Amino acid sequence: MKYERRSEERIRSKGQVTVMAGGQDRLAAEVYDISQSGISLLVERAFDPGTRVQVDTGHLAAEGVVVHCTAQGNQHHIGIVFDPPTAA
Repeated sequence: MKYERRSEERIRSKGQVTVMAGGQDRLAAEVYDISQSGISLLVERAFDPGTRVQVDTGHLAAEGVVVHCTAQGNQHHIGIVFDPPTAA
């Protein structure tokens, strides 16, 4: 049985987003699942854990940190923990 580390429910999702790290080019990504605290994406290249990224849906953007990256065929499955919201 897989240990669940997120406290929120993961919602399986499909859709395209873009991800960008450190001012690099924007990279298309496919959403695998999402929760309030993070998102799981399939991308064409690896990201090192600890890399700060921005995820953009076209309507909303969020920043966070890559916590894992696993090769999956010719793609990479990355998990990102969103930064906590800041007070306005």
